[in-house]
Amino acid sequence: MPYLLLFAQCLIGLTFVLSVAGKLRGGRAFRAFEESLRGMALLPGRLVRPVAAVVVAAEAAVPVLLPLPGSPFTTAGFLLGGALLAAFTAAVALVLRRGTAAECRCFGGTAPAPLRRHHIVRNAALIAVAAAGAYAAWRGTATTGQAAAVAAPLGLVAALAVAYLDDLLALFAPARPGAFRKV
Repeated sequence: MPYLLLFAQCLIGLTFVLSVAGKLRGGRAFRAFEESLRGMALLPGRLVRPVAAVVVAAEAAVPVLLPLPGSPFTTAGFLLGGALLAAFTAAVALVLRRGTAAECRCFGGTAPAPLRRHHIVRNAALIAVAAAGAYAAWRGTATTGQAAAVAAPLGLVAALAVAYLDDLLALFAPARPGAFRKV
């Protein structure tokens, strides 16, 4: 269990750190996040800014709670992260069901990607990791040096893959006909 706990702490914690950092790296990034919420057409216009602020604050709390070994706060951090991810997943599913053309600004990126089913799959995988991490933290698993040497780098690489999922999918997507033209 120490491998699972540390992997989950690194993956979930860094995923939320990257998400918050991307949205708060400047006023333009936060406004882009607000506009992505507005584009989802799930909230009245007057609630977009307060909801965006609450989302970022809640996301910022997750990595703060996670690294406290043997503490009930670690379990709470996983539960908060899982709850946020479940809410995000429900929102994306509703947007896709309605056919609304909305952008993913999950990590505050400058090149937005349209919301797609892979965002739901990504979030479902993260929810599973958060649930497993909550269970491992609740069990009171102690982390060892060996676990840290293996699980931490894997969690960090997985978090980067999560944050750059849209870019990775675009990189490995089949070329569209006419995408490469002779000049």
